[in-house]
Amino acid sequence: MGAPNYTPAVAHVESDPSARADCVCNVVVQVWTEWATAEGLASTREAVRRVNLQHPGRVAVLLRVIKGCGLPKARAMRGFARFLREVETAVQGVGVVVDGEGFWAASMRALISSVTLVAPGAPPTRVYGDLREASDAIVDLLGGAGEGLVSTDALVAAALALKA
Repeated sequence: MGAPNYTPAVAHVESDPSARADCVCNVVVQVWTEWATAEGLASTREAVRRVNLQHPGRVAVLLRVIKGCGLPKARAMRGFARFLREVETAVQGVGVVVDGEGFWAASMRALISSVTLVAPGAPPTRVYGDLREASDAIVDLLGGAGEGLVSTDALVAAALALKA
């Protein structure tokens, strides 16, 4: 994977192959093909921690939820809210992309939005329907693209590569 601004892969928990993660500069990129388990969220927290060591206070998370990911149970929603609270001090923002259209996508966007609204202490989190739009927002949040900084194209390439 030779995408611009690319850094080596972040290991993910083998028991949770549905949650694939990588890093592009100071952005943790993760793709969910199923709702993340506690172990999957723990691996994301660990990735955030490691990236924050290299880029203190300049970290963002880009989550991509792939169509077919089941609607989460209440326990999973609480886990996601807890994850947001736990990364709040290390993350400038979280972008969640829900791929797809129709009832499933609308339901997922509503569920994720509701969790972010009621999670006390969560970092700024926004739900998107388009990967490029979310990537642009993350780049802007982190101060824009430039030499040695993350780019929209690199984020899109990483998120698409992780789908496989």
